[in-house]
Amino acid sequence: MLGKFRRPLESHVIPFIVFGSAVVFCVYYALHAGLDVNWDLRNYHIYSVYAFLHDRLVYDVAPGQRQTWTNPFGVLLPYLAVMFTKPVIGSVILAACSAANILLIYLIACQLFRPALLGGRWVVQCLAILCAVAAGTGPVFLSLIGVSMNDNLVAACILAAVYFAIRDGSAVRQYFWSGLFLGLAVALKLTALIYIPGLAVAVLVLNPRRFHRQALAAAGGFLLTFIPFGATWAVYMYRLFDNPLMPLYNDLFKSELYPSVALKDTRFIFHGVGDFFPKFSEIAAGAHPTTEVGMVDLRYVIFAIFLFVFVLVLLDSLLRRGRHRGLQDSIVELKKLLSLLIFVVTSLLLWGLMFGIGRYAVALEQLIPVCVIGLLAVITQDARRLLIMSFASVALLLTTTVPANWARAKFSDSWFELAIPPELQAGDQLFVMLSGEPMAYVIPYLPATDRFVRFEGNLPISADDGLGQRIKEIVAAQDGPIMTLSPESFDEETSSAALATFGLKKEGDDCLYIDSNAGRLKSCRLIKSVN
Repeated sequence: MLGKFRRPLESHVIPFIVFGSAVVFCVYYALHAGLDVNWDLRNYHIYSVYAFLHDRLVYDVAPGQRQTWTNPFGVLLPYLAVMFTKPVIGSVILAACSAANILLIYLIACQLFRPALLGGRWVVQCLAILCAVAAGTGPVFLSLIGVSMNDNLVAACILAAVYFAIRDGSAVRQYFWSGLFLGLAVALKLTALIYIPGLAVAVLVLNPRRFHRQALAAAGGFLLTFIPFGATWAVYMYRLFDNPLMPLYNDLFKSELYPSVALKDTRFIFHGVGDFFPKFSEIAAGAHPTTEVGMVDLRYVIFAIFLFVFVLVLLDSLLRRGRHRGLQDSIVELKKLLSLLIFVVTSLLLWGLMFGIGRYAVALEQLIPVCVIGLLAVITQDARRLLIMSFASVALLLTTTVPANWARAKFSDSWFELAIPPELQAGDQLFVMLSGEPMAYVIPYLPATDRFVRFEGNLPISADDGLGQRIKEIVAAQDGPIMTLSPESFDEETSSAALATFGLKKEGDDCLYIDSNAGRLKSCRLIKSVN
C-alpha cells in the first residue's frame, strides 16, 4: 500500500524542496552581494514607469536616452520595489523571483531521463538537481539575482515555454501554455523573439503529425499575453511618436522626431558562425566578449565539445546498430534531447548573430548544463558513469565560474540615499542633462513641475531633429531657472558648443551637488544666450 503513494508523494514534495531551497539561495545571494544600483536602473528602469504613470512621456525629452520610451511593463516590479519598499525588502522580493528559473530547469531535466533504464527515479532526481545547481550558479544569472534587470524573469518565461513544449503528454493545451509564456517573455523584452524559431522547430521534431494544431494553440496563447502587455504599448508609442519602437529602427518607421537611422547596439555581435567557439573560449578565459563587466564561464566550451562528441556517437550508433534500437536502448529520452538541442543551438545562433549580449541568453546559459548531462547520457550509456561525469562537470563549473557584477552598494534605509539641496527643490526648473551617464533615477525625487531634456548620450539629438526642435521650444518657453545635471567629474565645457545650438550657455562656476550611493551629481546654472 505504501508503494502506491510513495511516487506521487516524491513527485510533489521534491519540486517544493527544490523551489524552497532556490528561494533561500537567491535571497541569501542578493543580500550578500549588496544593493542593486546598476546602470539601467539609474538610467531608465525607474524613470520609464514614473514617466508613464505621471504623463511625462512628452513632457520631458529623452532623459533616459534611447531607453526612455521602453515598455514600462517590463520593469514595473523593480519600480514598485524601489519606490514603495525598504531596500532590503525590495531586494528580497526581486531575488525570490529568480528561484523560478532553478525550479523550471529541474522540471525540464526530469523530462529527459528514463528511470527504468537508469536504475530508479532517485538517479533522475540526482541528475535533475545537478542541472538545477549548475543553472543556479551561471555567472549572468547570478549577477541578475535581486537586481532591476528583468532578464532572469524573461528567461523564466522562456524556460516555462520550453517545459510545456517538451513535457510528457500530447494535449494541445500544453502548447497553449507554452505560447502564453513565450508571449509574456516577448512582452517583457522584445529581444525574446529570437527564441520563437528554435522552439517551433523543436516542437515540430517532437510531434510532426500534430504540429499544425500545436502551432495554432501556441499562437493563441502567445497573442493572449503579448497583445495586452506588449502590442498595446507599441500602438501607444506609434500614436505618440509615429514609431512603435521609438527611437529604434527609425530607418523603417520614419518618425519625424528623429533621423532615419537604425539605432542598434553592435558591440557584442558575433561575426559569423566561425566566431562562436573563439567567443566561447574568451568567455572561459574571462575576456567577457558578451558583457560590459568581467565574468568567467566554461559551460559554452564544454557544451561545444560534448556536442561534437555526441554527433560522432550518434552517427556511429545509427551506422552500427540501426536507428530503432539506438533509440530504444538510450537512458535518455533521445527525441526530447534532440528537440532541446535544436532549440538551444538555433537560439544560440540567432542570439549571437543578432545581439551577442550575455543578458539576453540567460535561458540558454541555464539550459546548457541540462544539454551537457543529456549528451553525457548518450555518450556513456551507463548510469554510474553518467552520475560520476555529471558530478565532475558541475563541480568544474562551480569552481571556475566568476559572476558578473553590475554595480552594488551597501544596504541602507533608502534605495539611493539621495541628498538634494533645497535650492534644487524649488520647482519649475528646467534641467539639461549632460554626458552619457545614467541620471534619470533622480527625477521622481525632484518636484513634478521640473522638466528634463537631454541631447547627449546614446541618443544624440541635434537642434535640427524633431526632438531637438522640442528641446528648443521648451528652452524658449522656460521663464524659471535653467540648470545642468551631470556627474561631478564631467566637464561642461565639452558640451558648450552643443548647448549653444539650443540657445544656452553656462553662467559662472557656482554649482550645486546631489549626493547618492551611486555617485555625486552636479547642477550648474545656464542662461539663454543672445543670438
